[in-house]
Amino acid sequence: MASKGGTLLYSGGVTATTWLDRRDVYVDPNTVKELWTDVAPFLTAVSNWSTKSDLKDPMYKMFEHRNPWIDQRFTCADTDTLTTGDTEYTVTLPAQVNTAGSENTFGLGTARASHYAGLVCSVHSADSNSGVSVPSADRKGVVLITTYTSGTSINVKRLSDAFTLVSGDWFVVIGNAFGENSVSPEAWADDLKVVWNQTQIMRTPIQVSNILKKAVLRGEPNELIRLNQMKGSEHKIQKNRTFLFGSSLLGTNLAYGDTFTDSLITDTNSEPVRTTLGAYEALIRYGSTSGANQNIFSITEASYTYDNFMDDMEKCFAYYPEDGMKTMFCGAGMISYWSKLVMAKKSEWGIYLSDLKRDQLGFNFKFLETPHGIIQLVHDPCITKNHAYNKTGIIVDKNNVFHAIFEPATFKQNILTDNGYIGQKNEYYSDEGIGMTTLPAHKYFKIV
Repeated sequence: MASKGGTLLYSGGVTATTWLDRRDVYVDPNTVKELWTDVAPFLTAVSNWSTKSDLKDPMYKMFEHRNPWIDQRFTCADTDTLTTGDTEYTVTLPAQVNTAGSENTFGLGTARASHYAGLVCSVHSADSNSGVSVPSADRKGVVLITTYTSGTSINVKRLSDAFTLVSGDWFVVIGNAFGENSVSPEAWADDLKVVWNQTQIMRTPIQVSNILKKAVLRGEPNELIRLNQMKGSEHKIQKNRTFLFGSSLLGTNLAYGDTFTDSLITDTNSEPVRTTLGAYEALIRYGSTSGANQNIFSITEASYTYDNFMDDMEKCFAYYPEDGMKTMFCGAGMISYWSKLVMAKKSEWGIYLSDLKRDQLGFNFKFLETPHGIIQLVHDPCITKNHAYNKTGIIVDKNNVFHAIFEPATFKQNILTDNGYIGQKNEYYSDEGIGMTTLPAHKYFKIV
């Protein structure tokens, strides 16, 4: 069939003037769609929970106290049968160990002393909890400590039926008792602990030539405004990553073994560099994988059982929040795992996952309902599908974390003027960090 002739839109192909210069193929030339809208939920949440903006120094210390009365117990090193009523028995004690993970004394001070006298204790066999010695369920007997004799022995009288002590048995404090005409016992107290961190200088520059700045463009008509907005988001998300994954040689003393010191590293110009230690790093460095204060939980995806889930959730909610809810910032892989688990085990396990909701702070979340409490699951864009921590989640206790600001985020314009520079350089600048206290309140979950 013959052509009807005339000029065509497609005439001449991609080298023709019509294609190169005349066709306007932009449906909305001044609108650009962004992939991510909620760029920094962890930073947003922490900033709204608590912000300390009146810092007097970029290095900061915090007091914390872990109440000793929560868990008061110690082990014995004796094998003896307590048979006769109102008879005083000498019980040998092992050398006191206060090292984290190997403790044989809890909640009774860093050294034994006469404040042990008058304590009433239930005696339990030692059981194993993930390799850590803990008191077994049923008590063997009950005793009154009548006399503190030395750092290696005490005298006791039984308050129950006869029973036999075994080396390694736990004495769990259940109260105290004194005679009618007694005097006040020896007082004791533990001291406050100190933890710390430091802020980190973060700088994000923007630079364009004057020619590009004045040009009228499609997509975004003003390139400087576009870059200012893009780099503002970059500065924010890098703070978010820093608060999650940042590391510091200074440490935080959350395990009470660090040394507070000044400037540990320098840059290429020998200038001191301060860095803040983030939440993930704090738990990886100082967290515990077992015991009553376990806060690192490894989920074996192929063999995770209901028993494992209940044990993990029990420890996760050991320090119960007032509203019964904890917030987990996690990767998509962690949310996918909980979703698969709920679909496969919903009726069997009694766990539920809510529909997608929107937080008033501007990010999406789902509620994971467990028998011990509710976990608010928030996908953080910093933890993408290809991120090393995609199948992980971190719970930070809102009462024990804060956003530390030595110098707030500022936008500085036209900072490069030397030698008649024909252009403009701007910069986002901040000196900020994160503060964390009472590590057992924070939790780290990972799928392995």
